Amino acid sequence: VSHEFRTPLSVILSGAELLEAHAASLSETRRLELLTQIKASTNRMNEMVEQVLLLGRIESGTMKPNPQPVDVAAFCREIVDEVQTATQNRCEIELKPCDGTRSLDTTLMRSVLTNLLSNAVKYSKPGGIVILGVQDLGDLLRFLVVDEGIGIPKADQATIGNPFHRASNVGDIAGTGLGLTVVKRCVQLCGGEFSFWSEEGQGTHVSIFLRP
Repeated sequence: VSHEFRTPLSVILSGAELLEAHAASLSETRRLELLTQIKASTNRMNEMVEQVLLLGRIESGTMKPNPQPVDVAAFCREIVDEVQTATQNRCEIELKPCDGTRSLDTTLMRSVLTNLLSNAVKYSKPGGIVILGVQDLGDLLRFLVVDEGIGIPKADQATIGNPFHRASNVGDIAGTGLGLTVVKRCVQLCGGEFSFWSEEGQGTHVSIFLRP
């Protein structure tokens, strides 16, 4: 985590120093660029802290699932709207929910779906389509996140979900390697199952199976 903090901290510090020393001579456009970079880096650090805190609570055993009745369609729509806003509508997220109320731990499932959708958008081309589907399979509820992004190379798939592991084809796309770790731990805590299919250059399909 300390290693991952260095890049956003450097961006924040250099941006603040430029504004402090040259604010009067910088154009309005440049000042806005620096402020946007500072804000984005601050948000990234905050996300990392939240992920680590959540993992810590799960690993220590202090976090227990607390399922409550929830309108699945409304819950998913709320998360989709939040991710679209956070990612500045980089991709269209198409929601295909099931109707009705199910018993879910909304705290854990919010982390699961937010991480999966954020990853799907991040590793897709701008303007691409990401799908969040929910299927009622009787005694199971299936959440499916589909993208047509860069995919995960076969050589990396066995270690996906290990803390701080990132696929070899991510290039300069920012990330911590914690997102799927959080997803797997949250799903396990809910008593569910996690599976995925991915092909490099063709996208990724992630399925979450729960017994609500």
